[in-house]
Amino acid sequence: MIDAVNAVDTDALLSEFAASGWIDDNGRRFGGHDALRAWSDRELIGANARFEVRGSEPTDSGVAVDI
Repeated sequence: MIDAVNAVDTDALLSEFAASGWIDDNGRRFGGHDALRAWSDRELIGANARFEVRGSEPTDSGVAVDI
């Protein structure tokens, strides 16, 4: 996901999510690829967001990334 955002590649970003996947953005939930694309076009890739990884650590369910 981080690489997709930094590469300005919405299709790659969406490929990281199942068709029914969702994001919670500070209490606002966007689900499904159409809603995720619209959200990203407005507030992530379309807003020229970029991520710099500052650290990471394993968690019980995956990894936590500090950006």
